[in-house]
Amino acid sequence: MNKDLPIIIKKIFETPDRTIWEGDWLRILNLLLNDANLTVFWNVFLDNIQNNHSSRFSSLTLNKYIKWEVKGFIAQVVKNKINNIQKEKSLDSLMVYLSKKKIKIEHNLISKVVSSVYEN
Repeated sequence: MNKDLPIIIKKIFETPDRTIWEGDWLRILNLLLNDANLTVFWNVFLDNIQNNHSSRFSSLTLNKYIKWEVKGFIAQVVKNKINNIQKEKSLDSLMVYLSKKKIKIEHNLISKVVSSVYEN
């Protein structure tokens, strides 16, 4: 796991549930967690989630909300890859997904996520 990942991300995945995180799911998760080029992405992603928390899901604690959003995003990345969605279409679908969640992340940061998964 990338040593520079935000602590909350490390905690969420320090012992991933083997029922879910196996095979391609675990391989892609590890790509996302090990890639040092994604540190800025994870920090921006978390900032957005924290800013959205009070206005969107005040019934969930912040930590549960972060866990929900992080796992949801990773699931989208994994599904795109295992369903053989082309790289550019995957990028577009992730941009739409994040927009619906009111998570504002620059195109180039999402592109790094997609490249990490599709080029390894």
